[in-house]
Amino acid sequence: MPNTGVNNSSFSIGGNYNLSPKLNVDAKLTYNREYSDNYPTIGYGPPNILYNLILWIGTDVDITDLKNYWLPGQEGLQQRNYNLSWYNNPYFVAYEYLNGYKKNNAFGQITFDYKFTKDLSLKFRNGSTNIRKIQI
Repeated sequence: MPNTGVNNSSFSIGGNYNLSPKLNVDAKLTYNREYSDNYPTIGYGPPNILYNLILWIGTDVDITDLKNYWLPGQEGLQQRNYNLSWYNNPYFVAYEYLNGYKKNNAFGQITFDYKFTKDLSLKFRNGSTNIRKIQI
């Protein structure tokens, strides 16, 4: 899809420490951020480029002819399409109907391991996931 993309940045840290000869703690934390100025929309409706192409534009239409998506003299007001009664010009959707977002993910885990004897231990493990998505 033209004018779309997604970026991804991640950071992880972890470690373990013997709190006593019998008790060990192990912890891990990962932070991930996805972000895009324009991420393709999915689902049923006009903002979905594939929906417009597959459902409303016939095989007889050369979509490369639609690259100049504004009607001459009506730039910014009226899109140019093969049929003005139906959905959006796919290039209009790609360059004007922007769908940006940011998504922050944090994953954490901590484990406590207590050794009662050489052959017997008790392990407590807990984890958490926090996901926050923001449409822009």
